[in-house]
Amino acid sequence: MNKSHTIDVAVTIWQQLKDFTDYNVLWSWGIHNVRAATLGSQSGLAFDVNGFQFKGTVVIKLDEGADLYDICLVQDGKLAIARSEVYFDELGSIIDDIVERREGMSDEEYGQMVESAYSEKLYA
Repeated sequence: MNKSHTIDVAVTIWQQLKDFTDYNVLWSWGIHNVRAATLGSQSGLAFDVNGFQFKGTVVIKLDEGADLYDICLVQDGKLAIARSEVYFDELGSIIDDIVERREGMSDEEYGQMVESAYSEKLYA
């Protein structure tokens, strides 16, 4: 695997995440340690998150043959959650559902969860 190609893929994924995911949603995941990644013969992007529902590493790898992505969430060195055959414009919403919300959670329920969590921290 060519290092330059891996970096190009990682930069493309990062740009797609930023272009198709609301800024506030993206940063609500507590993203840090963003880096290019290779998994076997696949190039991708990895970053650590500190969300309400998931804390660990998100790895997005490109399936070049299908031009789709696989999302792997790793916690304590073990694969916790995986989603396959994801289109570039779905990356942010799928990751948000796993990292920050519970799948199917409404905006109202999410707002209540956030408000409750922060009021507990402020008044504890």
